[in-house]
Amino acid sequence: MSADGGIPVFSQISDQEAYKKLGLTYDQIATQKTFLQRPDLFYGFWYSCLRKYALTPPHRGYSILSSWAEKIRIKYEQYSSDSESSPIIVLTSNVDGYFLNPSFKFKETEVCHIHGNLSIWQCGGTPFPKGSSLKLLEKGPCQTVFPFPFPVDDVRTEVDPETLTSKAHVQDPPLCPTCGANARPNVYLFGDGTGESSFFVPKLADADAQHWEDFVEKICCEDEVHKKRRVLILEIGCGLRVPSIRKRCEEFLQRFNRCNDELDFSMKNERWCALVRINPDYPNNPILLQPTISLPTTGLRALEPKPPPAPSVEVVIKMERPQRPSRPIDLISPPKPRNFQKSMTLNKADIRSLKTNTGTLDRKNEMMTSFQTSARRRSDTGSDVVDKLKEQKELQSQRLRSHVVDELINTEREYVGHLDLLIEMVMKPLQIKKNFITEELLVSSKHLSVLFSNLMQIAKVNKELLRGLVRETMDGGLYGHVFLETVDYLKTYTQYCVNQPASTKLLAELMEENIQFKSFIVALPDVIPEFQNLGVNSFLIKPLQRICKYPLLLRELIKYTPQTHPDYQNLEEAHEKVDGVVLEINEKTRESEMQTLMMEIKNKIVFPEKTDFVLLTPTRKLVLSGEFKMIYKKSHFKGTLFFFNDYLIFTKKRRFDGKLGVKVHFPINICVVGEVTKNGEKTENWFSILNREQFESPVEIGANSPAEKKEWTDSIRHHALLLLKNPAQLGPTKFSYKDSSSSFGTLSALRGRRSLSTKTPLQTHKSSSNLSDMVQTY
Repeated sequence: MSADGGIPVFSQISDQEAYKKLGLTYDQIATQKTFLQRPDLFYGFWYSCLRKYALTPPHRGYSILSSWAEKIRIKYEQYSSDSESSPIIVLTSNVDGYFLNPSFKFKETEVCHIHGNLSIWQCGGTPFPKGSSLKLLEKGPCQTVFPFPFPVDDVRTEVDPETLTSKAHVQDPPLCPTCGANARPNVYLFGDGTGESSFFVPKLADADAQHWEDFVEKICCEDEVHKKRRVLILEIGCGLRVPSIRKRCEEFLQRFNRCNDELDFSMKNERWCALVRINPDYPNNPILLQPTISLPTTGLRALEPKPPPAPSVEVVIKMERPQRPSRPIDLISPPKPRNFQKSMTLNKADIRSLKTNTGTLDRKNEMMTSFQTSARRRSDTGSDVVDKLKEQKELQSQRLRSHVVDELINTEREYVGHLDLLIEMVMKPLQIKKNFITEELLVSSKHLSVLFSNLMQIAKVNKELLRGLVRETMDGGLYGHVFLETVDYLKTYTQYCVNQPASTKLLAELMEENIQFKSFIVALPDVIPEFQNLGVNSFLIKPLQRICKYPLLLRELIKYTPQTHPDYQNLEEAHEKVDGVVLEINEKTRESEMQTLMMEIKNKIVFPEKTDFVLLTPTRKLVLSGEFKMIYKKSHFKGTLFFFNDYLIFTKKRRFDGKLGVKVHFPINICVVGEVTKNGEKTENWFSILNREQFESPVEIGANSPAEKKEWTDSIRHHALLLLKNPAQLGPTKFSYKDSSSSFGTLSALRGRRSLSTKTPLQTHKSSSNLSDMVQTY
């Protein structure tokens, strides 16, 4: 509310060079810890605030609200016999005390300060010893509150303009009149705590909070006096950093609606409550959207009456038809006969002939005229129907195109808002937040780069995209042109999407290991309503979801854009390029996930001694993996089979360390896939794999279903065929292998040098970013 008059808002309070040099933010300056350890900085901060409030007059928005309040009181007194109650209340988290200015007509009982008032001070709980570090006495504050004892322009409140520290904080500090301890503002500071251990004296704030609760109860109750209520909640400039007012207004609205639902239907029309939320940055109400009117503007601009329209000048042009000159009246000549009245002499034959011919001609003319009129009417009707259908189709396409454009811009605006929220409320505070014990950063810069990657670059790109889309709604509607200008910058999503699995993993580790980090994340829903339904991880994954949404929105926009539209070609080109960017990002993400998965497999499996085998190669990719019952050399065991695009590796879990020991492995181009027979009949779920170069015992594998058996056998045959058809791509690799039961000697194997496609209809890629998720417990 006070920001329109020049008072800095929450994020601007510490935007001073002296505080920047010390690396301090508002939530670090306005604390009990600063009061004890840096009293010069603490008093300098609050003295400068006092002087700022005293020298900055309240803007005219306060007088507008005061005049509205006076009119409401006058109207309320006409039908209410309760002279003590008031129909209005002011709930503020500002500590400037502007609403109690004598020039405004607000009563003290109508103003509630939930965070305190800077003009009121309290006992700080301890004196300041000179020349020594300060410690808080166990007794705490003595619960005394009193007006600020010095004049605002007194020499004792002077502040050094360079360091912003108090000059007289040691020689003549404000003292508690009861116990003589150093005083501090009766303002709720960060870290004050609650309950008996709180450093804040809540005497006045609790009374104001109780007054607010009583007012809400009175408005929402169902007695006869207050049944017919029309309530307007006017919320001005309440942001997300300190959302106390936002939460109370939303609770008020919810409570009123709940009480209203319990009334008779006939009474509901007599009671309504609406919330008008005025905020240039976060005007929406995600909890109760319907009864909220969102005004994305400043408080003063919303309160000021609009200037009356300029008087219009009406120009009337009167046109008169020129009068024809009147003919002179001839009073001498006899009148002319009308209707072809002629004097003629006709015989009977002439009259009969004239009647016959005239009738025939009249009938023919009438028939021709009727036919032409009917034909013309049919022609006009058919063309009109076609034109109307065409016009309706065009209007429907325009309507649907407008819906797609609205969805594109509205979702983009919401997405950009979520990115700003994540950056301003999570990332930036973590960059400076320190551990209470070690005084080190709570999260290292290396971990922050993994958590948020290049999120700030993505936010800049999408702000430009949103700015272009909004501009085109007012200019020409060439949205395809906007995407063509931005498509190259969308490639910045590649780094973020590739990094996302590592970010998710690190977030889970920090939540489990770092208690202070977990407390910070858990407290976010209490500060920011948007985090109540979505966690930080959901916000971090939004860029992945958004980049995949653009091709779908562009496709819908093309669908309802006529080919004659000047933006049609731009839209098609933009869709093709954006789709290509998304495919490239998906491919890079798959490659990164595959590398991570291969690294996890390498750390999980253990080859026998004297085995010269390199698992990680640029071309090797996992195709399938699973846990099966196996039989090898008459030994029955449960093991895990890894099927790569060029190798098969059979493993068994070791008891002493839980890792997977390799039993046997060989290239797929030298293996033979066969059936397993029992009593001369094929088994339903079992199949065998034989090394055709050694012709030793095959490995028999028991699948869980016939479908799984078919999937594995078909996929192994397919990739073996690919390697056999392209031997030039393979190079020999010698390795020696010995297992616990026999020696295989030296084998010749082939390993691919180029990436082979695994996207075939015969196999399904079952890779996962987590090995424990990939291997099912048998």
